[in-house]
Amino acid sequence: VFSSEALQPGALVGYALTAIKKLSATAGKLVVLIVLMAFMMLEGIRYPGKLNAAFAAFPGARDRFSRFSQVMRSYITLNSIFGLIAAVINTALLLALGVDFAFLWGVLSFLLSFVPNIGFVVALAPPAALALIEFGIGRSLAVVGGYTVINFLVDNVIKPRFVAESVDLAPIIVVLSLLFWGWLLGPMGALVAVPLSIAAKFLFESFEESRWIALVMSDRK
Repeated sequence: VFSSEALQPGALVGYALTAIKKLSATAGKLVVLIVLMAFMMLEGIRYPGKLNAAFAAFPGARDRFSRFSQVMRSYITLNSIFGLIAAVINTALLLALGVDFAFLWGVLSFLLSFVPNIGFVVALAPPAALALIEFGIGRSLAVVGGYTVINFLVDNVIKPRFVAESVDLAPIIVVLSLLFWGWLLGPMGALVAVPLSIAAKFLFESFEESRWIALVMSDRK
């Protein structure tokens, strides 16, 4: 049972600030990783020539590596585009509702869009809590409802039509990879879970003995 002191506005603000600090630290790490991924993509432009030389005697391996690179570029590009779309709409919603730090929460929404399923919940928590403290339960529920509708439409209706063919991972594999890598590496594990699962699937496809595992991981029917 919570004491009355714990539910005082001052105490709630303290809890919110603590949560914001932790989320800001996590967001900072996400920014570093995303920047590194961007540099890796730019560096990848130089790699076709190197790969042709390195895998000259192994054309099959070269083709698989090239296909893996294309899938990763498509995954990152599409996630960036749809994450930005959702973040812009989320920010507009928060501005319309008068929630403070709307642009900060929009940036957080974009960064956490790279973490499937879990990222949406984490990005929603701070603005919903702040709206509850500032305006009460009604405005907080409006934030929760608006975020839910926006992100459901973007992540579950629009984006899958573009991403499914390029990534080809079963939804259960995505969830299990999030749980495993999140447990192993913490919050950063959730960010790299899908790319690592894609890499594992391509590795299993490379050998006849493990090709059945790749089929289990696939979203093909």
